[in-house]
Amino acid sequence: MVVGRPSFVSSFRRSISLLNCLRRGQRKRQSRDKIKNYASCYSTAEKLEDRTLLAGASLVNIEPNIDLSLTDGEVYNEAPQELTFVFSPGQEIDPTSLGGIQIVRSGQDGTFTDGNEVTIEPGYVGIGDNPNEVIVRFASALPDDHYQITIFGTGADPLLNLTGDAFRDFTEDGTQNGEDQIINFELDLGAKVVAVVSQPVLREQILSVGDVTDLQDGDTFTITVGGAVVTFEMDLDGSGLNDTNNLQVAYTAADSASDIATTILGVFNGSLLFTDDYATVSQSGADLTITGDSFTPAISFLLVDPDNPGLTRADGDLIARDDQILVYFNDDDLNPDLANDSRFYQIIDTSNNDTPLLTTSYTATYDALSDVTVLKLSTSLDAGHKYRLRVGVSDTPNNAENTYSTIGFDSETISILADGGATSTPISGVTTIADLNLNDPSSLVVDGSGDYYFVHNDSGTRRILKVNHQTGIITVIAGNGSTAPANGIFASD
Repeated sequence: MVVGRPSFVSSFRRSISLLNCLRRGQRKRQSRDKIKNYASCYSTAEKLEDRTLLAGASLVNIEPNIDLSLTDGEVYNEAPQELTFVFSPGQEIDPTSLGGIQIVRSGQDGTFTDGNEVTIEPGYVGIGDNPNEVIVRFASALPDDHYQITIFGTGADPLLNLTGDAFRDFTEDGTQNGEDQIINFELDLGAKVVAVVSQPVLREQILSVGDVTDLQDGDTFTITVGGAVVTFEMDLDGSGLNDTNNLQVAYTAADSASDIATTILGVFNGSLLFTDDYATVSQSGADLTITGDSFTPAISFLLVDPDNPGLTRADGDLIARDDQILVYFNDDDLNPDLANDSRFYQIIDTSNNDTPLLTTSYTATYDALSDVTVLKLSTSLDAGHKYRLRVGVSDTPNNAENTYSTIGFDSETISILADGGATSTPISGVTTIADLNLNDPSSLVVDGSGDYYFVHNDSGTRRILKVNHQTGIITVIAGNGSTAPANGIFASD
């Protein structure tokens, strides 16, 4: 099983990126003009008065590797790996003062005043190709969050130039009169597929109750299956738990090991591990075999007397889930009404003329705790066949049916009228889907808002159309040519 090219691995939350590309182009043009204006301003100042170089540096631009300029309040759908800070021409930044540039993220709450902020530790900070440039490279990928860049001109560690002037100190009185500058931006990356595991092989885990005299009041064991984590606490004579978040396993000194195992079985079956279908457990005397549904269980202990454990763990048998495919996403929760719809996961048999499996032949179950969607097939995949998984694309409409459906972000099923109208040539912003006479529709794509896109064939003229799922209004995205859609062609064709 392989994941298709990145263009086929779409986000459940982020919409088609064409409009974003147009906006980015506009931003780039604006950034070029801004940079030209800054450069012109500083160039004129240099000619008029060389003393301007005696003042502290000021910020001209921040250049992320993904765009020409990072502007205050910008929202990016792609995480930068590098930022280049460009300061006023003629300035030479002191490399020992680069700690005067600080980047923090909000800690997922969008604020920077409640104390849970996370400071970003760069992998590299240094002077760039020019002495008025500073390069910051991130050690790891930046997650979804609000970010704040502060360039300090005040405090104990301001950013300095080589003459010792603080950032934005425009005085010449021999004292540091710099100013801080704050730039905010947001990363809204959307969900991404990070891995696909076809037909996972799991390992059972065996939890054993040993000598009852070795059990201690307050012993705990934690069972983790996927993203579900449950801690059980041994409670002698029901005297109470040390941590009320734990699940109670009450026992007495007179209980046998088998009796205690039976009690653990009952508590397990009342936990989310069993009720939410993460795992099942079976008992044989004092041994409990825990079998994960889609993930290998893990057991850890925190014992009062670890040298004399009353509870132990051992590996059990291997279990092959030939009827499952696990789709792992990044830590960005999905809309469950989309993520649990099997039509957004097309399993394509590349050994059989790229034939997609019927989406009614498997189910999709999204687990937000694990950031995983489990696809369960009614039968195992054919041995020796190669498959491709396409995520985020629903079924292509069938002309033999009067309607087809897709799921919108507002969690309602949207029925689309097919072949119901008299208009063959759509007018952007005017024609509705009910007015359109569909002819050989193909390549249906649904975005996270529930709007959908498809290729419409108007007597040989093919266009990419977007339909607002709430109003039905059609927008012509691209295409006035006669070329059939294929990889590597221009949208205008």
